[in-house]
Amino acid sequence: MYYFAYGSNHGLDQMKHRCPDAKKVGNTILKDVQLIFIGEKQHEAYASLAMKEGAETPITIYELTEKDIESLDRYEGVHQGRYRKESWRVRFEGQRIEGMIYLKTSGVYHIPSEEYMNRMVKGYKDQGFDLKTIYLALDLSEKFEGQPCLQKI
Repeated sequence: MYYFAYGSNHGLDQMKHRCPDAKKVGNTILKDVQLIFIGEKQHEAYASLAMKEGAETPITIYELTEKDIESLDRYEGVHQGRYRKESWRVRFEGQRIEGMIYLKTSGVYHIPSEEYMNRMVKGYKDQGFDLKTIYLALDLSEKFEGQPCLQKI
């Protein structure tokens, strides 16, 4: 099963720890999708996605085993309701592929913790991504601090 990572799971060390059998397939860009940070309170915000025309968010595509998926479900808090898992189709190397993606289930715009931001920056650097997507998400969190995200996916 393909998994589309967009947050701290870009990080190679983090994915190796969470999903030891994962194989990186490649990278692509989600069009008209904005990276956001939402959570229940400040410094406990995590990455999610929202629709926004013209926005772009890089993703890393991994191939996961069933064991990896179970592990990732635990880390993402699927059974506790923190994230939900959805099936998406994305364009990669000229074709559409189907895989799973995790989306935050609730929360408001907040600034993430420094530790989480460091993991995100490291992951973006691991993949060779421009950090502007992260900075745009931080700007949104600062501008709309404490407000609900109305542009849900």
